[in-house]
Amino acid sequence: MPAGEGAQLAAPGLAASAATLAEMEPAQSFVDIACSNASQLSVVASSWSQDEGESEGEETGEDIPYEDHEVQLEPWEGQVASPFWLRLWGIFPLAMVRQDDDHRLSMLAYCRKHCRFSTLYQAGVYAIAMGATGGTVAHGVNVVLASGEDGSDRSNRYNLLHIADMVMSLGALTGLLLTRRLVHIDVLGNQDSLLVGYARRFGLVPVWRCISRYHTAAHVLAWVLVVVFRLQAQGGIGELGREDFNLAAYAFSSGLAIASFQAYLHPTTLLSYMVDCFCYQVVSGQKYSQVDWDGCVRDWNLLQAAMRRVSTASEWGILVLETTVIMIAFVVGMDILNTAASHNELKWWPLLSLVPLGAVAMMLLHGAAVVSEKCAR
Repeated sequence: MPAGEGAQLAAPGLAASAATLAEMEPAQSFVDIACSNASQLSVVASSWSQDEGESEGEETGEDIPYEDHEVQLEPWEGQVASPFWLRLWGIFPLAMVRQDDDHRLSMLAYCRKHCRFSTLYQAGVYAIAMGATGGTVAHGVNVVLASGEDGSDRSNRYNLLHIADMVMSLGALTGLLLTRRLVHIDVLGNQDSLLVGYARRFGLVPVWRCISRYHTAAHVLAWVLVVVFRLQAQGGIGELGREDFNLAAYAFSSGLAIASFQAYLHPTTLLSYMVDCFCYQVVSGQKYSQVDWDGCVRDWNLLQAAMRRVSTASEWGILVLETTVIMIAFVVGMDILNTAASHNELKWWPLLSLVPLGAVAMMLLHGAAVVSEKCAR
């Protein structure tokens, strides 16, 4: 559905929220109400899908049945609600979860909810991440302590390399735990999430899916380059030993960190198109002198509330991931300075392994800056 036609259908879906606002105190803005009671946004998002079904029934003269208000997602909508690359890393659940299953208190429903394969898979990913982090930290500490009396340049280089590995593993594990907020407050990850309902209502699913596919390809390429450069930094492939297990742990941690970056870039991309869609609605209305200013104010307030919810779910995770990249860059810089001071040949592989990771971090910062710049205009 084109963005203009989808925008014209926004008023019926938002009428319920506008009626409730009229009965409240006039000094309280919609954004404050939405931020203090974030659950209203999910109700509005789910009502959009119901309004679409009602309008379709009015046009055809047929009744559109609903089963527990469940929205049937098309395949491409499922790809934006929970991208496969992020499900593979345990950030989003493997299967779409219905929110109305929470009121079913039977033992069978409880077992189905907590013992399904997607839940067990996520728990397995968390266990592997914790094991990789623990192994990397333990090995790095042992190497640093064992080489404390050895003042050779090779020992110092490997000490810095292991310190960078420890920073990567700790940052990746923390980022994985913080991405759970995206699912817990219904920003993404299920069929009733806020951003999926918004994208479906305004016809933004196709463009969101297309951009998401490009982002996935870029992040996968960055992960492969990071692993290859890190392999060369430790001297290439040799006999299977402790360093190879440490490299495997680094490969997992780096992939998890890069996937966490995309988990925050994915909703940020939609926010940019949401602002463009709202601006198109206002400009096209002014062109034909048919601007519904009351509806535009409601839409803008709802858009601001959605942005605040995404910001609440993302701010700490983005801070941790960006800090991880900065600390790794600091360690690599120390390696370069030590090499220059000892007049040895500079090894470029540790620096090259930082370039793809830094590019991924800059993509996220650029996406957030684009949203801020569009809202400031």
